[in-house]
Amino acid sequence: MDSSILVFDSGSGGLTVAAEIKKRIPNIRLSYVSDAGFFPYGKKPHDILKKRILDVISKASSLTQPDIIVIACNTASTIALDLLRAELNIPIVGVVPAIKPAASLSKSKVVMVLGTHTTVNSAYVKMLITNFATECKVLVEDSEVLVLASEQKLLGNGFDPDIVTQEIQRILANPMHLIPMY
Repeated sequence: MDSSILVFDSGSGGLTVAAEIKKRIPNIRLSYVSDAGFFPYGKKPHDILKKRILDVISKASSLTQPDIIVIACNTASTIALDLLRAELNIPIVGVVPAIKPAASLSKSKVVMVLGTHTTVNSAYVKMLITNFATECKVLVEDSEVLVLASEQKLLGNGFDPDIVTQEIQRILANPMHLIPMY
């Protein structure tokens, strides 16, 4: 039987991860599962999300029988990786904010983490900052606007670039960004 990977995301952003996997391992049997019916995950309660993520991935795993699961969703990864690894007898790789490489490569030693409310406020992100970015000023910002705009762009739907520009201007104008968050 061919090797198989299951890629999961709350929306369509994980398609970029799936495409990169397929490019690097062209003969892999790849399945993609989107929980678009529950998208966006950003402000939903953790306990509800954890149960939902476990249910969706368990069912998808039963159907596809993957050798490995990739959680291509920052929100799902930051709140449910431990649960998934404990409940499923399969290797699971999470996609989380790239704080470690950003901190090590930053010349200014200022790093900004953009994501959903749940992601940027997660214990997992705080742990990444504590473990890998102590020499940096780390700014965190939740932006549902950017999450939704990127989803629309990936789906090929129209979106207003002015909304993205306004959101970036809002983020950069935040006086809290003048002081370290962690």
